[in-house]
Amino acid sequence: MKNRQTLSAVLLTALIAALAYVGISRGPVARQASPAGLALGQAPTTPPARLAKPPAVALPVPVAANDPFPFRLKNTDSPIGELVRNETAVLLRNAFIDTALGSGLAIPAEFKTTGDPLTYIAQARGPATAAFRRHIAASGGKIISYIPNNAYLVRVDADGASRLANWSGTQSVLPFEPYYKLEMKLLEMALTGQTLPEGALLNVVLFPGSEPAAAKRLAKLGVEVLAQDRTPFGPKLVARVPGDKLAALARLTEVQGLERHRPRRPANDLTRPRLGVEVFTAETDADGVVTNVVSEDYLGLTGEGIFVNVNDTGVDGSHAAFGNRIKGPARVRTLTATEPLWPASSPGTAPARTRSRPTRRPARSRIPISRAWRSRPSCTCSSIVIAT
Repeated sequence: MKNRQTLSAVLLTALIAALAYVGISRGPVARQASPAGLALGQAPTTPPARLAKPPAVALPVPVAANDPFPFRLKNTDSPIGELVRNETAVLLRNAFIDTALGSGLAIPAEFKTTGDPLTYIAQARGPATAAFRRHIAASGGKIISYIPNNAYLVRVDADGASRLANWSGTQSVLPFEPYYKLEMKLLEMALTGQTLPEGALLNVVLFPGSEPAAAKRLAKLGVEVLAQDRTPFGPKLVARVPGDKLAALARLTEVQGLERHRPRRPANDLTRPRLGVEVFTAETDADGVVTNVVSEDYLGLTGEGIFVNVNDTGVDGSHAAFGNRIKGPARVRTLTATEPLWPASSPGTAPARTRSRPTRRPARSRIPISRAWRSRPSCTCSSIVIAT
């Protein structure tokens, strides 16, 4: 037994000596710590990736012919499924950037900032914590919105961006380029040499507090402001933009985003398909080509004979959409211009029109329905009933 212990000790000593000899003969091996692996507050061995002026390099990923977003810039070939879980990826509408790679994007000169953009994308090293947000504020910045992943759109000048970039908890600070501000369709028009149609209306989202300066600069560009509204990210203008001023408008430091103006319209005709009340079945030929689309009602329900109770401030009983289907006081009085029972502008008219459309509804409707008993509506909530 004692001889075995002695033999084991000798073998172990020999193994340690051999490993030591191999390590000395090869020399010390330098280990580089990954910046992403540093703890928050630990000084990095190398400066954080600051891309305040990223070099213009060719795209490393060739654009495929069938790419649905051919004008989206990338410095990585990772698929979107991986990028959404990559803590160093910045995912914008018009650009996918992996800040760990440190390479820039080939942004066209007309959509690239030439001075201080006054807005930067600040990305935290790891999850965006309260400490990171406090450091943004301490650097003089104001957070506008969150940007995936672990980043914020920050309104700050170049000096504040430099202080923020040199903090150990910051992964990268990128300038908010004019290229990133455009809706994809507008970007396509600009890059393919198309001009805006005459009298085109755009939604122009400004940064908070920039309205006075923006008004002067928009006037110099010949932009006519028609309306103003509010958004959670800043004021929104509806503006008529000259056809050749799209790039100049995007370069304004007060502008946060540009998109085509789409007037708001009622979408009552989409209610039935969205709720699943109306089911569409496609008919195809032998080659699989769709030849016809048949509309069917959910479970074959007709909805006929249902009485809908309207609890509202009033309904215009003379509206053509109702016909002869209103049961209650609106039937016993004639609406006139001098003495209307319910004015045409009554807020109850539009909801009642939607609910009383001569279309079929599913059994589990969220519309208040009063039951019919022996062809007589029973309503204890209101005296206005609409028959379907």
